[in-house]
Amino acid sequence: MAGLLRTASRTHTCGELRLANVGLQVTLSGWVQQSRDMNHFSFVDLRDRYGITQVIFPKEGADEAGLARYESSRKLGREFVIKVSGKVVERSNKNTNRATGEIEVVADNLEVLTPSLTPPFKIEDVTDAQEETRMRYRYLDIRRNPIKDALMLRNRVTRLVRDYLGNQDFCEIETPVLIKSTPEGARDFVVPSRMNPGQFYALPQSPQTFKQLLMVAGMDRYFQIVKCFRDEELRADRQPEFTQIDCEMSFVSQEDILNTFEGLIRELFKEAVGHEFPPFQRMEYSEAMDRFGIDKPDLRYDMELVEVTDIAKGYNFKLFDEAEYVACLCCKGIGDWSTKKVKELEKRATGQEVGASALVWMKVLKDGSFDCSAKKFFGEEQCKAWAARANERPGGCGPGDLLCLFCGPKLKTQEAMGKFRHLMGTELGLRNEGFRGLWVVNFPMLEWDEDEERFVAKHHPFTSPWTEDIETMTSLDKKDPRLGDVRANAYDMVINGVEVGGGSIRIHNRALQEKVFEVLGFTKQEAQDQFGFLMSAFEYGAPPHGGLAFGLDRLCTILGGQTTIRNFIAFPKNNQGRDTMIESPSEITDKQLAELSITTTADSRGEAPVQGRDSKAEVAAPKKEAAPKKEKKQKEDAAPKSAPKKEAAPNPKKGDKASTVPAEPTPEELLKARQDLLKKVIKEGGKRGVEIEGAADMGGLQFFCTAVELPDGDLDLLIESMKAMNAEADPAAEERKGCSGHIGKMIFSAGAEKLAVVAYVPEAKKGELSGEEWLAAVLSNFGGKVISSEGEISTGCVNTDADKGVFPLKIREAMILEANNFLRKKGLFPEDNDDDDDYVFGDDDFPS
Repeated sequence: MAGLLRTASRTHTCGELRLANVGLQVTLSGWVQQSRDMNHFSFVDLRDRYGITQVIFPKEGADEAGLARYESSRKLGREFVIKVSGKVVERSNKNTNRATGEIEVVADNLEVLTPSLTPPFKIEDVTDAQEETRMRYRYLDIRRNPIKDALMLRNRVTRLVRDYLGNQDFCEIETPVLIKSTPEGARDFVVPSRMNPGQFYALPQSPQTFKQLLMVAGMDRYFQIVKCFRDEELRADRQPEFTQIDCEMSFVSQEDILNTFEGLIRELFKEAVGHEFPPFQRMEYSEAMDRFGIDKPDLRYDMELVEVTDIAKGYNFKLFDEAEYVACLCCKGIGDWSTKKVKELEKRATGQEVGASALVWMKVLKDGSFDCSAKKFFGEEQCKAWAARANERPGGCGPGDLLCLFCGPKLKTQEAMGKFRHLMGTELGLRNEGFRGLWVVNFPMLEWDEDEERFVAKHHPFTSPWTEDIETMTSLDKKDPRLGDVRANAYDMVINGVEVGGGSIRIHNRALQEKVFEVLGFTKQEAQDQFGFLMSAFEYGAPPHGGLAFGLDRLCTILGGQTTIRNFIAFPKNNQGRDTMIESPSEITDKQLAELSITTTADSRGEAPVQGRDSKAEVAAPKKEAAPKKEKKQKEDAAPKSAPKKEAAPNPKKGDKASTVPAEPTPEELLKARQDLLKKVIKEGGKRGVEIEGAADMGGLQFFCTAVELPDGDLDLLIESMKAMNAEADPAAEERKGCSGHIGKMIFSAGAEKLAVVAYVPEAKKGELSGEEWLAAVLSNFGGKVISSEGEISTGCVNTDADKGVFPLKIREAMILEANNFLRKKGLFPEDNDDDDDYVFGDDDFPS
């Protein structure tokens, strides 16, 4: 490897030299990790991708050139790029924590290749930088070992994939990136076509139809490591652009595919992390839901669902008596949790995280007795019966355990219990170590969409039903509930409770594909317009085929033992889909818009437009067919009533700048829109206070979150809205519980670069707390200032160092703690409040 990496600027890497190299003259290049002057010598830790080597610059006994090098070395800053030459010597004080710790290089030449500004955070394994800062300076973040190692693991995985599939005679073929948009599935990213005004490409959510066409073309073993795009809500394991290991095979059965790609995954884990999987279990979808409540179960722990419907009804407990389904699961070893802590668990179970309608709990105490949250209805005999039923499953239920019971419609309740099981597995540390994999097979072909009032594809419309179910599917009305029983020849690979890949045997004849489109609500013309190319291909001899795709980002995350895919992507987006490093997405010039025959009425900086203005882009192109009535009505309902009517944008000529820019609203229109918004805040926000979508009171500290969205950073409107709400609703009223606070409240609204902060202290409480003092104490720690203080309202602002309106959650969390600490010091924070969940904010609580 040393020979391969030898260049004009280095003979060795900074992680390569050992005792065997003592006496060798070497040249190293890299970044200054740290430098220190010890008076009689200085030393530099020189770093590159491969490691760190200590370089010494002697002062004592040095000649004139040596003294000059010593003086130069003292001026080296962190992250300077330098080249040094010198002799390898054995260290007297060895560093056993470093691979090169037994040697050092005594420099006889130093060259500064590039100086560096002081980086905004330390390039170390553990850094003090907030994620927003690391994302903005991602090129510096990648220099840190955790990110570098994650990217190196990804590189190793992709090389192993190519080697394995290449040895299996798969052919790597690229497919188009600019394709046709289709309405099924997630939202597309669209790209306007300059040469075809008014028409758009879509970026592929997957190469699905193309890989099927390659099977028709006779390329019977295809794979591709491919970028895919979905415009959907983001989270830790989801990005707008992601990478798939996309595969397809001809003349195969389900078992052929499972065996082939199970082999791939077993090879990856063995070579990448040294783990050898036993043969993967095959589990029916129905079994997964009945036992675990989820189609991607984590098999590293028990905690199975146990149905108790037959022994839970008939005791005058309305929740159970009226439920279709009652089931329980056992959480081992937490039966001694305090009632307060169990109540917190109840809140999490019935909150957005899990979505259960209710949670009934039963403690099995150490002496064998029972305590139940519904003990008014259920005595010891009923509790014993539940425990006995739970003992029929692995893990059982005994003294010291907590049995959690859920009820409601069967599928909805199972899904909630599956989420709860994952939550508790994480909470109890059951999901931290090891690997367990399985195949979940034979999913439902279709699922009912309540909003659309039709069946939609569980996977996608090209999945084949099982042969035994084809007659049932083709003979039933497209709204017949029995369609929900039709099984798809589909399969997912699950590792540690994460779906790492999935696929299906595909439909390969036109008649069956047309029937599936019909069941999904397509007219013949719609099916032809959108997928006619594929169905036409099926008429020219399509082989039976199937395939699957693995999520490369998720696979790497599991292999790397982490929870976020961002570390395994060189330049990821944040939770708002923004790349803050390159400031993308961004506006384009009027000239570009004109060339694309597009105009936009969205506000600059990517923010929400002023009330009364349409935020959607307009396409200056021939009119399309009218939208369906349902869609049209939804758009009308969503449009602001006071919005002025807009004429259709004309088709601009190239260079016609004026035709692409909508008329700016007059000052009078802006003022009226602002006044209308304030009225709406008073009318709607005043009724509900500020408690919506999980906003929570924290002993007086609270986010501003009304029933309508405020323009970011509008401090005056924020204050007026707050005054209006306080006037509308009595702080002691039932609808304001958890809103007005125990002593006061502090409210935040983020702008592009500033955070507006408002402290409210009711007149009756001003003897105990000064709003201005409270606000000043919090803001002083963040470089903020108080702007004004009048009556019950004190206002201020602080720079957020945000970009394009992206609010840094870390600042929010720190300010929450600071505000509550201030109240604690004053003895005003309600430490004895049982409702501890009210003191917790989630990432989704901030309205912007």
